[in-house]
Amino acid sequence: MVQITSRPIKEFIVYRHIKFRNAGELARRAVIEGSPMQPAHLKWISGILYRTIYPAASVMSETLAKEFADGRIWVEVEYADMPQFKSTVNTSEENVMVPVVDNSMDKEERELIEWLKKLTPAGPVL
Repeated sequence: MVQITSRPIKEFIVYRHIKFRNAGELARRAVIEGSPMQPAHLKWISGILYRTIYPAASVMSETLAKEFADGRIWVEVEYADMPQFKSTVNTSEENVMVPVVDNSMDKEERELIEWLKKLTPAGPVL
């Protein structure tokens, strides 16, 4: 018999957040930093277009692994305002369509986005 355990996220530890001037600039960053193993895509919740970046496995220490198992997730968030959901965002310079997922049903990430929206000032703007 297979055992199944659920350990929901208890805490996001945001080690960096960057707000972009517009959705196109964020999409461009996603394309440039994408890879065959992680193709460019963005998520949207409540007027915010975003992507979450987690520490690479190569820098995962025993401490970070224990925190992950305990429900504490270290994350970098890049985001931009996008009042209305659109299923794609075009990068103007590369003319690449980046898919966008409506992630509104994700309770934990919805709380993360609400936290971002309350920031004053809203971190560095690129």
